[in-house]
Amino acid sequence: MELKYMFLNDIDESEVEKFISAAPKNLQDRINRYKQKSDRLRSAIGYMLVENLYCEAFSTIKCPPILFTQKGKPYFENNPVYFSVSHSGNLIVCALNETEIGIDIEEITEFNPKLIDRVCSITEKEYIGASKSKFFEIWTAKEAYSKILGEGLSIGLKNIAIDIENGFAATKKLNVIKVENYIISTVYN
Repeated sequence: MELKYMFLNDIDESEVEKFISAAPKNLQDRINRYKQKSDRLRSAIGYMLVENLYCEAFSTIKCPPILFTQKGKPYFENNPVYFSVSHSGNLIVCALNETEIGIDIEEITEFNPKLIDRVCSITEKEYIGASKSKFFEIWTAKEAYSKILGEGLSIGLKNIAIDIENGFAATKKLNVIKVENYIISTVYN
């Protein structure tokens, strides 16, 4: 598994705009569906990171075309390499793997404590206690897992059981890291 991240303020906006204008129409459409300019930039940087990471990993200058499933999950056309992208606040992250992978990032911020009851099991609540950081570990792990399935949040995060110490039983591996004030979870086979 390869992981790469970038802070929004670490890249020149004109470089991002150049990437968007040179991107295939389906990728431009995907990026431009965001109404806020900052969200469009985050989305574009995510795909820039994917292309950069792919080219580095495979010592090539061209990345395969990126397509999207009906539910919006991105994938490489005719290529057995998998990737996932996420962004939150000022940090954008992507992961690349030879097997299915999901990644999620969240900035550790204030949140409504009622959210814990909506998305967490009793065991997960015990793990979280009063820790904001642990809540975002659980949240990002569940969302990363839902990305592997290609369902996104429609799956219902409470329906995903997580053991932060052991991942998802024997079927999936879980990697959780903290970068500054962000939690990044990666789930993969």
